[in-house]
Amino acid sequence: MRGTWVAAVSATLASTGLGLLLWLGLSIALVAHTPHMPVLRTMQLSALAIALVLLAIGVALARHERGSAHSAAPSPWQARRAWLAGVAAVAACAIGAVLLWIVPGPTRAPVLGVCGVVLAMAALGAIVADGQWRLAGAGLPERQQALALSIRFLSAMYGGLVLMFALMAGLLAVGRDGAGMFATLLVLGALLAIALLLPSHGRDHGPDALDHGDAAAGRVSRHLRAAACVLLAGTPLLALFAAPRTGDMPSWLWLVAAAGLGGLAVVHRLAQAPDHPARA
Repeated sequence: MRGTWVAAVSATLASTGLGLLLWLGLSIALVAHTPHMPVLRTMQLSALAIALVLLAIGVALARHERGSAHSAAPSPWQARRAWLAGVAAVAACAIGAVLLWIVPGPTRAPVLGVCGVVLAMAALGAIVADGQWRLAGAGLPERQQALALSIRFLSAMYGGLVLMFALMAGLLAVGRDGAGMFATLLVLGALLAIALLLPSHGRDHGPDALDHGDAAAGRVSRHLRAAACVLLAGTPLLALFAAPRTGDMPSWLWLVAAAGLGGLAVVHRLAQAPDHPARA
C-alpha cells in the first residue's frame, strides 16, 4: 500500500512539472512579442524552477521506489518519455538563461518564442509518452485505454495550470481576474470528475486498474474517486463563490492548488494496479 502511494505521489509531481512546463511554454510563445514580458519575468522564472524541481523529485522518488527491480532495458515509450522530458528541461534552462542574462532587444523575443514552442511541444510529447508507457502493459480494452489516457492528460494540464495560477496570484496583482481562474479550474476539474465516474464497459469501475480486486477493493476505489472529485471540482467551485466575498484571491488559489495536487495524487493512486510494480 505504501509503495503504491509513493508511486502515485511521484507520478503526480512529475506530471504536474510537465504540465507546468507545457503551460509556461505556451504562455511564453504567446507573450514573447508583447510589452507584458518584463512584468511576467519573475513569475516565469519561478515557474521554471518549480517545474524542474517537481519533475526531478518525481523521477527521483520513482527510481528510489523501483530500486533495482527494473534493471531491464527501457521500453520504447519509456525511452521517448525520457528523451522528450530531457528536451523540455533543456528548453526550460535556455528560457531561464535568456530571461536572466539577455537584455531586451530585437532578437530576444524571437528566441523566447522559439524556445517556448519547443518547450510546449516537448512537454506535451513527454506527457503523452508517459501515459502510453504506463498503460502499455495494463491490457486494457481500447475504449478503457483511451479514457485512461485522457485522464492522465487532463491531470497534467490541471496540475500545471493550478500551480501557474497560484504563482500569478502570489507574484502579480490578480484582483477580480481570480474568478476566471477558478472557473477555468472548475471546468478542468469537472471534466476529470466526469471521466473518473464514467462506467467502464457496464461495470462500476473507473478507467484504471485498481478495481481488479475483490469487492472491498471496489469500495475503496469508489471512495477514492469521490474524494478526487471533491478535491478537483468541489474546491474550485467553493473558491469561485467564497473568494470574491473574502477578497483574498491568492490564499484561495493556493488552497485550490494544494487540494488539486492532493486530488491528482488520488487519481494516480487509482491508476496503480495492485499486481503491477510502480512505474514512473
